[in-house]
Amino acid sequence: MLRLLDRLEEVLIATLIAVATVLVFITVTHRFAIGLAADLVGSSRLVEMPALADLARSMFKIFNALKMTWAQEACIYLFVWRARFGAACGVRTGVHVRADILAERLIQAQAEAIAKSAPADLTGYTRVKQELVAPPFAPVHDQVATGGPKIVEVHLETQQRLMTVDGDTGAEIWALSYNGSVRGPQTNAHEGDHVEVTLRNPTDGVFEPDIDFHASSGALGGGGLTHVFPGKEAVPLRKATKPGVLTCHCVPGGEMIPCHICHGMNGTMKLQPGDGLKHGQGNPLRHGEIAHIGRQDYSMPMNEEGSHKT
Repeated sequence: MLRLLDRLEEVLIATLIAVATVLVFITVTHRFAIGLAADLVGSSRLVEMPALADLARSMFKIFNALKMTWAQEACIYLFVWRARFGAACGVRTGVHVRADILAERLIQAQAEAIAKSAPADLTGYTRVKQELVAPPFAPVHDQVATGGPKIVEVHLETQQRLMTVDGDTGAEIWALSYNGSVRGPQTNAHEGDHVEVTLRNPTDGVFEPDIDFHASSGALGGGGLTHVFPGKEAVPLRKATKPGVLTCHCVPGGEMIPCHICHGMNGTMKLQPGDGLKHGQGNPLRHGEIAHIGRQDYSMPMNEEGSHKT
């Protein structure tokens, strides 16, 4: 008997959610139709199309005659009762009531697609280890790709360090960084290369970083694949697909995204075409030593005596 009542409770909750959702959809569509008909009346008058104006006016009268003022109050009652039964169900089962059918289906479909997909064929790719340097300098790299596509190996370590931002006042901030520099180092590759980033979080790390390369697509540019706990590392392989000088940064999720970026966890990737840079007229463009310069601002609170807080 209790099992039957539990099942009835679940069916009732699902019914309340479904009815409220359908009702909200109908009322929104109703308001949109009234507004569209009214706009169509005015537009048809401006272009002197009386037949269209008459049709739009008739539509407006039909939709306006369907009084839906009761729908909002009905939805409130439906959600109140859904919340009451949902709370009882949550206490009984120890979970929150949620509508996750679509999300679960999408996650399942994605997992099945990944399982069925063939692994990337990297035959013929040459591995090249790129030694990163602190900004504003850039690592040594070929301006024109030679010898076919490559797998560019890059090593990054997340570091938290106390950094002096103003030598005159001694103002300091706990900076979050890649390889100890703010901004982070620049990575260089050619369009079509694969970039293999080894992201390591030292054992004394106190947060869970990752890295999102805007030059790559999917999984937040790899950010969704590189969450690393202290003492761990992740080694994702990204295909560089978007030429340009693009940013990379930490995307831990939620409100922590701007916190990590603004505290220094950002950098750049210079991804250029395989045949090198060109002038606007299409002529080859070669350069000497390059520098990448970015601005990093810090807003720091002050103590009562006027000194900055760390």
